[in-house]
Amino acid sequence: MAQREEVRTKSCTIRPEATDELIPRGPGIGKDDILRTRSQAFSTVISVDARLVCATLRSLEKEVEAGRFRADLYYRIQGVTLQVPALRERPSDIAPLVAQFVAELSAKHSVCPPKLTRAAMSALHSYGWPGNVRELRNVLELLCLLRAAKTVRVQDLPAPVRQHVVPGPSPQSRSIAEPNRD
Repeated sequence: MAQREEVRTKSCTIRPEATDELIPRGPGIGKDDILRTRSQAFSTVISVDARLVCATLRSLEKEVEAGRFRADLYYRIQGVTLQVPALRERPSDIAPLVAQFVAELSAKHSVCPPKLTRAAMSALHSYGWPGNVRELRNVLELLCLLRAAKTVRVQDLPAPVRQHVVPGPSPQSRSIAEPNRD
């Protein structure tokens, strides 16, 4: 336990100016108390080279304007901004993601990959993916574990995905690794 605590403290730095955001205030608790506790708890300073990756669904610019996010903190973390559209807005990414995830997850769990019918693949394309890529990955992990080396039909998909099925061609099986030739 002591070793785990040591690792945790070595990988954590509390900057004095960030304590207002990170630690709730209460009667008798001030920044000086926090810093004094910090200086007593940590006797060694360790330099680290770190990069901060932030993700949010909110517009931080609007949050700053509304006073719900500190402007100085916003400008400290602002760097390269990537705006990745939701998976539902880029359906052409679904097939390559399915192939990639099934390969990775089958290897991770040491199982043979499942085979999706065209109807099952069509259902994956028709679904809106409110959980985005994480939800797709979780669905595929479930299929890799429960349908390893078997055919995945529409009825094998989770209920929310099944409910968005669009009638299509015959439910022939094809390997996930095979390109869609339709």
